[in-house]
Amino acid sequence: TISRLFLPDGWFPDLDSLITTAKSFEVLAPAAPIPALRCLESILTASSEEELKIRVVGDARRTLVWVLEDLALRSATFEGAAKLLLVLAGAENETYGNNAEGVFTSLFHWEHPEVPASLASRLHVLREGAKSASPTQRKIIATACGEAFKNVVIMHHHAKGSAIPERPYRPETWEEGRRNATDIFALLNTLSNDQDAEVRKEAVNESLDSFRTFVKISLTSEG
Repeated sequence: TISRLFLPDGWFPDLDSLITTAKSFEVLAPAAPIPALRCLESILTASSEEELKIRVVGDARRTLVWVLEDLALRSATFEGAAKLLLVLAGAENETYGNNAEGVFTSLFHWEHPEVPASLASRLHVLREGAKSASPTQRKIIATACGEAFKNVVIMHHHAKGSAIPERPYRPETWEEGRRNATDIFALLNTLSNDQDAEVRKEAVNESLDSFRTFVKISLTSEG
């Protein structure tokens, strides 16, 4: 079966093979999204930021970002895909708006038109990322927190494959959205005390912008 192609003894056993056959990976991944994600996890998390920055470039990087974006639009693979986008974003070498960092930070907007993952699931990814040993990744988490409530236009990227696209998640109550806003603001507050100066600066800037938005759309605890 296609799933076996993603095993350690399959078509993509290491970073070299993933880079050289990224297009084949992209074609096969929608047919077996969970095995594909596990394959990417085993390869990308075993590589250093410097290695990923130097070696995962050009078309191969573009393709892997698209694959992970697609996996992030499925509830079963959202968290894993988002975490790997953060890994690539921490080793960013592109300046496109839809590079790994741009795609990652967009996933957390509370009104994203396609993400089916709950606000709680998204918050879990942000909290885990805030614990990263990488200052670069922690800074990106601060940016993602700030993006969660900004007035931005998010381009549609429909999930590939034969499965019917899942409905985008929407808060069931206004209170759910308010709690999410409070939790994100608390996370920004934590990052504003980070040991790294760049992380602190980003968190403070995003905190100020976020609070203005929270007040504007009545998401503060005072309403």
